[in-house]
Amino acid sequence: MSRFDLLVFDLDGTLVDSLSDLADSVNFVLARYTIGPLPMSSIRDFVGNGAPELLRRSFRLAGIEQHWQEALPEYLGYYQEHCLSKTRLYPGIREMLERLSNRVTSAVLTNKPSASTNYILESLQVREFFKMIAAADNSPARKPDPRGLQSIMNQLQIPPLHTLMVGDSEVDMETGRRAGAWTCAAAWGMKSDEIRHADITASRPEELEHIINTA
Repeated sequence: MSRFDLLVFDLDGTLVDSLSDLADSVNFVLARYTIGPLPMSSIRDFVGNGAPELLRRSFRLAGIEQHWQEALPEYLGYYQEHCLSKTRLYPGIREMLERLSNRVTSAVLTNKPSASTNYILESLQVREFFKMIAAADNSPARKPDPRGLQSIMNQLQIPPLHTLMVGDSEVDMETGRRAGAWTCAAAWGMKSDEIRHADITASRPEELEHIINTA
């Protein structure tokens, strides 16, 4: 295995445990249509492809798919205001990022809007560890389209052979594979049970750190 020079992290379910705030925001807008709350387990299945897809699939499950687009601005506004009500870093994330900061370059690739992405990372005091933040509104394409990851590698001038895509979902693994990068399943994350194949699996951030240090 080649030495890694670039780590590209997913956000939701990889760096931060954000499911409760995402679910609360979905259920807030559903309540506007007098629809009772969806179970968190159902909303979890819809996370990973961005806010429009999360809302569309949630509204479809609730039987009102035709209304998701008109509800999207209210969802985004509510989530921006409440995205840190319950969201926290996964244990060990900050310590791992800090210890690796002098060894590798790190970036974030997420399907979340840049406003909430930067707000979360800055508020949780980890923004300083990332050279680049590629989000839904400032990236060439949403995951699993590989162009976002390819853009990060090109701008940082680090080739796929030395890049590791770290995420908790099959969307992240597909993104890495299609971009020619290595892939790492974050087994501590939100949707890691859905991952079918990854080059590496790390059960906790400390294990990922060990992998990087010994690669």
